[in-house]
Amino acid sequence: MTVDVEQEDQIVTMIETAVKEFGGLDILHNNAALQTPEVMSRDGAITDIDAGIWDRVMRVNLRGYALGTKHAIPHMLKRGGGVIINTASGTGLQSEFARPAYGTSKAAIIGFTRNVATQYGKQGIRCVAIALGLVATSALKANMPPQLLELFKRHFLTPYIAEPEDIAGAVAFLALSDARFITGITLPIDGGFSVHTPSYADEMALYQGG
Repeated sequence: MTVDVEQEDQIVTMIETAVKEFGGLDILHNNAALQTPEVMSRDGAITDIDAGIWDRVMRVNLRGYALGTKHAIPHMLKRGGGVIINTASGTGLQSEFARPAYGTSKAAIIGFTRNVATQYGKQGIRCVAIALGLVATSALKANMPPQLLELFKRHFLTPYIAEPEDIAGAVAFLALSDARFITGITLPIDGGFSVHTPSYADEMALYQGG
């Protein structure tokens, strides 16, 4: 289905269709984000940001997750529990120079995840967030300048950036009963981007050059 998560009625239809198709609901992966170049280019200095842009980013990135969760939980409770996985971002853990609305929305998702896990854990519902680094989606390849991509690559501890399948594999594991004791946390899936000091790439170049 194609769903606009700004529209609550479309979220309800999506969930009801899944329940009808599969006989119930066990897993919800909230994975929407507003990343159109038009919006992202206007998410700059906080003193310049348009209130409408700020509000729309929050409606999609945060309110959409809340509404999906709101309408999924009753169906999960009928089956004795379920798993909700929220896609956050490394920008929710560490700030970057631009995109304050985007980063704030992703930080809020991390807090939202903890609240859902706390409220519904005893009723068998787990809630986990994943904090992504760069992922080599078709949109990223089409829109990110090569020099910026290379800048980010220098800070990964892996010799490659993530493919969408790398994220899908982690999400699939978190949805399994093998992960039944994992809830309320935020798992970075970022190739080690968030574990080192900011000077890592420059230090590596210095030592390798020496």
